[in-house]
Amino acid sequence: MNLYRFILTTNAQDFSAVAVAENEDQAFQIIEREIQHHFLKKIRARDLALVEKKQIGAKGAGYLLSPRRDYE
Repeated sequence: MNLYRFILTTNAQDFSAVAVAENEDQAFQIIEREIQHHFLKKIRARDLALVEKKQIGAKGAGYLLSPRRDYE
C-alpha cells in the first residue's frame, strides 16, 4: 500500500488531500469520491495534482506533510 498526497486547486482556494491505495489510478478514484462527499455544492476544480507518494510498510508508517509552498 502507498500513501498519496494531492493538491486540489479551485478558483477559491487550494486543498490538500491524502489517499491510501495500491496504485495511482485507485488513489485518484478515492480522492475524486472524497471531493464529491466533502463539498455540499459542486465545486469547479481547476487542477488535481499528485505531489507525493510514500510507501507504507507492514508495521505502519508516519510522514510529515509540509505546506504546499515547499513543493512549488
